[in-house]
Amino acid sequence: MGSIFRRLSKSSKCGGNKTQIEDHRGSAATSDDNSEPLPSESGTACVYWGQLPDGTQIAVKRLRSGSSLNSDKEFAEEAGKMGKMLHKNVMRLRGYCVERDERILVYSYMPNSSLLAHLHGAFSYDNLLDWGKRVRVALGCAEGLAYLHHSANPPMIHGNIKASNILLTDDFQPLYTDYGIAALMKKPALKAKVALGYTAPECSSGEAATLQSDVFSFGILLLELISGRRPMEKVEFSMKQHIVDWAEPLILEGKLDCLVDPKLQGRFVPEELKKLVFAATICAQTSSHSRPSMARVVELLQGVEKNEVARV
Repeated sequence: MGSIFRRLSKSSKCGGNKTQIEDHRGSAATSDDNSEPLPSESGTACVYWGQLPDGTQIAVKRLRSGSSLNSDKEFAEEAGKMGKMLHKNVMRLRGYCVERDERILVYSYMPNSSLLAHLHGAFSYDNLLDWGKRVRVALGCAEGLAYLHHSANPPMIHGNIKASNILLTDDFQPLYTDYGIAALMKKPALKAKVALGYTAPECSSGEAATLQSDVFSFGILLLELISGRRPMEKVEFSMKQHIVDWAEPLILEGKLDCLVDPKLQGRFVPEELKKLVFAATICAQTSSHSRPSMARVVELLQGVEKNEVARV
């Protein structure tokens, strides 16, 4: 990877903001470098830690080469759109690079890691995500997705909402990553490839991701945030239970307090819990036509639709 960065200054096509990718040489992570791969890898990309000459830390997403990648021009156009996303809850693309089979995206590095790490990983006990932080994350995620859906130009489907694709700042503001990745691939790759448990029912048969399938994934994310459970939990032997199947009976019986992560030891605000549960319930509906827009979800979480919440 380090050698790739050294080559960028000679023949690559780079774009983004004023940050020049050719300055990022010698700092990408490899087994024989002084940097480290970040614990983030998927079927489409691997993420590395890097450092600019001025000491700024960066996250370098290296898309896997193959026939699914768009042409240089198409990739540059889509990456250019991603670089125009400006919202406090959307990670901005700092730059990109195209060179032969290489496709590289550069973002700021977030040392506070991901929501996944705080709910299920290294931070889940040592740095407990308390109730106030969870409410902040929930609202920030709603606002970020509402921006992508309704205010971005052009509007953008995220297509892969999950806890590992939400990074946290030092003050626990959430930042969406991985948005727009599907658009960087050729058309066949635009089929929904959402992580297990977050997938909307209509996408399970291979339909393309939509705004409404994003809303479903957001609903699952809310339940995960409330409960501390994974979207798919092993219950016995090799059997797994979807978080909706676990939560639905408790919601119908009015046992909302039983939904809350036990690690919080009962420390939560009942009215805020009602709000989050109601939002999760209407977002994670089976019928895509019954799901709300993210603009409406933001209003709900901000307390605008109090009468509706009261019915939960």
